[in-house]
Amino acid sequence: MINPPSARRVARALGLVAGLGVDLVFADPRRGHPVAGMGTLAGRLERVVYRDNRWAGVVFVGGCLVSVLTIAWSHAAPAQQCVPGQCLPQTQGPLTVTVPSTRYPTVQAGINAVASGGTVRVKAGVYVEA
Repeated sequence: MINPPSARRVARALGLVAGLGVDLVFADPRRGHPVAGMGTLAGRLERVVYRDNRWAGVVFVGGCLVSVLTIAWSHAAPAQQCVPGQCLPQTQGPLTVTVPSTRYPTVQAGINAVASGGTVRVKAGVYVEA
C-alpha cells in the first residue's frame, strides 16, 4: 500500500522547484552567486573561530553579519556630494527619449524630460529653431 505524500512534503518539493526556477531566472553567473559566496565566506570564518562555546558562536555570527552589511553598504547608492545651493536637482525622468514623438514633440522637450546623464535620440530630419 502506497501512502500519499504529506502536505509538508509537497510544500517542500514545490518550494525547491520554485527556488530552482527563481535561481535560473535571476542568478548572475558572471559574478558568482551571492548565496554561494556567503556560504564560502561563512565556511572559512567557521574554520578559524569555531570552538564549542557560546562566545565563539557570537564571534562567528557577528563576523557573518559584518560581512553581509559591508557588502550591502558598498553596493548602496553613493550620497550626492555637493556644496549646498550649488547642487543640481536629481531628475527622475527616463534614461532615453526619442524626439520628435507624441510625448516629446521638440528636442528641447526631450532634453527637459530625460534623466540627468540620459540620452536624447533625435530622428533624422531638418529642425528649424522657433
